[in-house]
Amino acid sequence: MIKVNLVLTEYLTGEKGRIDEGKIAAAHSIKELLSQIDFKAEVVPEDNLEMFVRLLTSLKGFPLNMEEKELVEEIVNY
Repeated sequence: MIKVNLVLTEYLTGEKGRIDEGKIAAAHSIKELLSQIDFKAEVVPEDNLEMFVRLLTSLKGFPLNMEEKELVEEIVNY
């Protein structure tokens, strides 16, 4: 979860510099989805792109948008 927190914090605090609104919205969306997880019972597959996207898609109830997928890929490749 450290990688997830680092990347989301960079986007949400503006540490990455000027970012388009789509990426900021994606960061908020992923943060909200992850808040639904009981981290004592679940493991977030932050090193596996396919499983991470599948987890977030399941939590969201429909496919991730392009910005969310790009952000997830950035987390996995961090």
